[in-house]
Amino acid sequence: MVSYTQVVHCISCQLITSIGAEALERAGIIARQADVVAALTLEVLKGSSRAFDSEVHKIRNHKGQGVVARRLRSLLHSETYPSEIARKYFKYTAIVRQALN
Repeated sequence: MVSYTQVVHCISCQLITSIGAEALERAGIIARQADVVAALTLEVLKGSSRAFDSEVHKIRNHKGQGVVARRLRSLLHSETYPSEIARKYFKYTAIVRQALN
């Protein structure tokens, strides 16, 4: 026979597990939102996306860092929504490099 204490303990464990699962899900959503904010910030500031190059992250070998870099590359270099700012910036830097050579 199961005692009242065992039932309460079982219910409280399920409650804590469900709260933990919800917190984990929310953390993932917030992390993806932070990546979007970072990509927008980088684009507005005309920053370089070279730091997110896949070869760099293969060498570093940090799984989570590589995932974020891949996500930022896909946000910054999307074929569906091309970055007008980046396109103009890279065109300008190519002209400057040509002039310096």
